[in-house]
Amino acid sequence: MTSSTSNDAEPWSVRRLHPPRPGEPGQDPDVHDTPAPERPHTSTLIRRAIGRPGLPFICLGIAVAFYIVLFAISTVRDLNELGIPGFDLGIFDQGVWLLSRFKAPFVTVRGLNLFGDHTSFILLPLIPFYWFFDTASTLLVAQSAALGVAAVPAYLIAKEKLKDEWLALLIGIAFLLQPAVHWINRDNFHPDSFEIPLVLFAIYFMLKERWRPFFVFVGLALLVKEDVPLLTFSLGIYVAFRHNRRVGLVTAAVSLVWLALNLWVLIPAFNP
Repeated sequence: MTSSTSNDAEPWSVRRLHPPRPGEPGQDPDVHDTPAPERPHTSTLIRRAIGRPGLPFICLGIAVAFYIVLFAISTVRDLNELGIPGFDLGIFDQGVWLLSRFKAPFVTVRGLNLFGDHTSFILLPLIPFYWFFDTASTLLVAQSAALGVAAVPAYLIAKEKLKDEWLALLIGIAFLLQPAVHWINRDNFHPDSFEIPLVLFAIYFMLKERWRPFFVFVGLALLVKEDVPLLTFSLGIYVAFRHNRRVGLVTAAVSLVWLALNLWVLIPAFNP
């Protein structure tokens, strides 16, 4: 017998060193017929990252965190270096400290009960923090946190109205860069600072017509000070005409009742 020596019977080693070209026998059509995926250009990757949902909110979160840390450190430093007038800060610090020790908040600076001056019941959630950090710095850090977080509802409101996350981010950052906000943060301590994020959140939920969280934030805002009902009453009237009559009228009525209760019942009771 004569052995066959055709080209189709090439040794394996030869085929390994010289792989068949596309279209030749022995070539897998799926290997070379499918083009290799192109690597995305750098500009394409950047556009995809910018267009990713939630990225503007992450950027806002970073800006808010930076603001809170910056102003918390600066205001506490001013306190430690005696750069903050102690009158108002001393009033609220003594009052919250006494409450954290389960004592009547009789403030010796004013000679009256803390709530006999202003019905700032929003300070009550700060009592547990005084169990661990019984210093006036706690109030300054809380104020910085409240003003920093206020940029979040400002962003959400802008996003709802402008329909653009990146434009809304500019609004949120502009709020954090607002000199008036900085002055509020640096000018001693006042419970009124908590009113800003609470009212902004209430306005946002009003725009979304989500009435349960709307009532929650209106209720929290009413705890800031006895004059807040004047603002929430006006907000209720607006809601009644532009969104929901029942919700608006309830908001306005509750605001008037709380105003009367503060002026003629609570403040006289705490300050006989």
